[in-house]
Amino acid sequence: MEFAIVLSDDLLKEYYKFKHNGSYDNESIQNLFNYYKSPHITNISQLKRIDIEDSALFSQLLQSNLTQQTLVDLCDKTTFKVILNQEKSNYPYVSILGDTLENNYTSTYKNSSRVKAQEHIEALMKNANNIFIYDKYFENNWNQTRKFFENLVPKKRLTIFYKENHFQNKKTEIKNICQEWTLKVDNLQTQHRYLHDRYLIIDNKIEIILTSGFDYLFDESKDFTYIVREK
Repeated sequence: MEFAIVLSDDLLKEYYKFKHNGSYDNESIQNLFNYYKSPHITNISQLKRIDIEDSALFSQLLQSNLTQQTLVDLCDKTTFKVILNQEKSNYPYVSILGDTLENNYTSTYKNSSRVKAQEHIEALMKNANNIFIYDKYFENNWNQTRKFFENLVPKKRLTIFYKENHFQNKKTEIKNICQEWTLKVDNLQTQHRYLHDRYLIIDNKIEIILTSGFDYLFDESKDFTYIVREK
């Protein structure tokens, strides 16, 4: 059997309470499931530390030689090589309270239809009041990138911020698509300068990273990955 992750003792204890309808800490469980991937690995020693007695499970673990390993040793046996916990953030520990290593929605396309990605991004922008676009090659690939405005951006009152004149020369064409849009040069996203990846930020809450550019959201000739994360 392949295992995905390791849980720290305190998280495993809360997980067992949740699984068996015990009295668990709701915030800890919510944070845990933001990162959790199944199944987790454990051993007899860890279960005894958190006062879990299960002879049938102990027998299975004994047969798999999962007895006295440390959490780090157990981590070596997992697919994702991480230990979820609430205190540490130094590798291999990942803090469920917030970490540089995140669990986000992502999808990769290779010479295949991007319709689902287009529909997803369109839905994320549907109720937006403002969006921020970062793609220094936006104008260079206008035959493809114009489809972003034509097909996905909501045709309603919306402020569109852009960086470093990324589509300064296309402002008129963009405005012709929807007169309700307001285009402004951005002065707030100070971290988005001289970057390779392309970014779409929605209401300063949701950030979408497009690894190959906005043009490959429509052009199927190159691999394309997008990542959706809370900002």
